[in-house]
Amino acid sequence: MSGGQVGTSETSRGGAKVGAGGKVDAGGSSARVGLVVRGRNQRSRARGVVAAVLAAVLAILAAGCSSGSASDSLRELRGQKLEVAAVWSGVEQRHFQLVLRAFTRQTGVAISYTSAGYSVPSFLQARLAAGHPPDVAFLPQPGLLRTYADERVLVPLGQIAGSAVDDNYNPVWRQLGSVGGTLYGVWFKAANKSLIWYNEGIFERAGVAPPTDMAGLLALERKLAISGSPPFAIGGGDGWTLADWFSNFYLQLAGPARYDLLAAHRIRWTDPSVTATLRLMASVLDPRVIAGGPRAAIRTSYPESVSQTFARRPAAAMVFEGDFVAGVISGETGARLGVDADAFPFPAAGRQAGPMVVAGGDAAVLMRRSPAGEALIRFLASPQAAAIWAAQGGFISPNTNLGVSVYPDPITRSIASSLLQAGSNFRFSLSDLVPASFGGTEGRGMRAILQQFLVSRDVSGTAVRLEEAARKASWPLRPGRTQGGRGRMPCRSSQARASATTSSPASWTRQLRNSSALVVSREDTSSSAPVSRFPYRAAALSVTTGTTFSAGCRWRSSASKTRLPVARFPSVVVSTATSMTPSSSAVTRCGRVSNGSNAANFSP
Repeated sequence: MSGGQVGTSETSRGGAKVGAGGKVDAGGSSARVGLVVRGRNQRSRARGVVAAVLAAVLAILAAGCSSGSASDSLRELRGQKLEVAAVWSGVEQRHFQLVLRAFTRQTGVAISYTSAGYSVPSFLQARLAAGHPPDVAFLPQPGLLRTYADERVLVPLGQIAGSAVDDNYNPVWRQLGSVGGTLYGVWFKAANKSLIWYNEGIFERAGVAPPTDMAGLLALERKLAISGSPPFAIGGGDGWTLADWFSNFYLQLAGPARYDLLAAHRIRWTDPSVTATLRLMASVLDPRVIAGGPRAAIRTSYPESVSQTFARRPAAAMVFEGDFVAGVISGETGARLGVDADAFPFPAAGRQAGPMVVAGGDAAVLMRRSPAGEALIRFLASPQAAAIWAAQGGFISPNTNLGVSVYPDPITRSIASSLLQAGSNFRFSLSDLVPASFGGTEGRGMRAILQQFLVSRDVSGTAVRLEEAARKASWPLRPGRTQGGRGRMPCRSSQARASATTSSPASWTRQLRNSSALVVSREDTSSSAPVSRFPYRAAALSVTTGTTFSAGCRWRSSASKTRLPVARFPSVVVSTATSMTPSSSAVTRCGRVSNGSNAANFSP
């Protein structure tokens, strides 16, 4: 049986069905019109779904075994131990642990769960440095997945769960979990982050309705303020929420193409499109519309902002964030989804065609190889695993074989459908796409700068600080061919930030373990000479006698702080001073610059 394939039988319990090919559905109609609805919580059906999918777990866990029975495979797993680390805490942790318990009941594998909080990169960096990473980790950013794949700390998953991913996911999700064509991550959880949740009672008393565009949102804020209700609770203490605000504004104003350019740092964060977005953000999040004001907002956590909006005595009428808000509403407040709490899509701005959806997600990666870890990855790639959490609410799965009827309420079913149907207008949050040091770490980079912006409202200064932070980050490597298919040389932190001065004339070059070529040049005539500059994809570059060229990145000299954009050249050792024309494409690499006894490390 191939990875993740359940067979063709159908299991039904409590109104839930595990159908042909492993598709999981729940009894009842999944018909839905619009997003703003009335409904009621269906927790009894959630228990039925969980009971139904457990009947199919055994086949999932045995998948991928080349020989032996399922019972033999499970006997081999019994008694093994795993550590799983992810961002989730509170209600989300409790719901995820239901998934892990289902795996444990069927396998006998003991699992300990560690909540890494909202600083997954820092948590994993410390564990890797100590030589003791978790067996399975959930990475909330594609950029972080690329970084760890380049550093070769992840186990390739093609032979472990590749067929399950092909069977259960749209190709875009496999691409997001792959680096250089190799699968490293299984996207277990997705999130639609283009939602604004609102308190039904406050809206009814104020006589207002959800808006469809940005002008309508600004008018709504004014009406709510007049009625005596602060429009927004902001969980700015968790900087990722502000990064999601910015991402939605930017996608709406600039569109998907420019969004991709900014995510790759192909345009600067001082670009007019960025400053226009910051002005709009300052307008919508005016201090007068924020519960408690901006300074209180940057001390308020995301869960607290949700509780403030749906408390018995609410502090605000609305809260912005993803579909996972539903889990906090159900688990931490007395509000009922579809009765007391509802949501509307992030209002449109600009002239973009079709709905724009900012998304997020959590990819399961294997950091320590073991039979138990492989079995857990296969299980997480199945619709049966996703159905357990989906039935509890506050969860969206990108697994196409999870029927939307499994979700416990009409709101979540609609949100799940809209995410799967977003097509080419679906984008991960910018904080997830950029390097973790810039976008993925609390208290640093984009997250800290946007917290400052919420208070200062300094558009131009914030744009400059964002660009400065972006330039200091280690950007993901671009794909390129290497000799013998050996993969890309990783950027190692130990190669960074040494002095780049020299006491003798030199042309600095760098050597790599491949045959592709890219120039990193330093031409000195004295010890005080600056690093030579040349434009990215320049027409030509003068080089000196005896210089060997090899593949390289855009570099920044640690001594002069000068950024060195680099273009691709053929691999060659020149015997006389000459110039060469780069090819039309550029690749990136990392490494050490050396010239005989003189050596320097440059940080990308």
